[in-house]
Amino acid sequence: MDFFKSIVYFVLFLGDGYVVDDKARMDAVQAEDCHSVQIKWLSDSGCDIVVLATLNYPDEGIGFLRAAKKLGVPVIKSLKAL
Repeated sequence: MDFFKSIVYFVLFLGDGYVVDDKARMDAVQAEDCHSVQIKWLSDSGCDIVVLATLNYPDEGIGFLRAAKKLGVPVIKSLKAL
């Protein structure tokens, strides 16, 4: 699959940014479970790579990276200051 088609799959699924209430924050394990479903869906749909961006706290990024690693999907990461 070519790179631009992969990006289109990602953008269609992504949505926009958000603010997380402290009570709603996921720990790294919860984030891994959540993002595993999303990354698997993207991978099964033919996406070659996923992009990690606009995260609001470290545990979400940790979970995302763990999920991608377990599924064997490469990641482009872009993290803002938290």
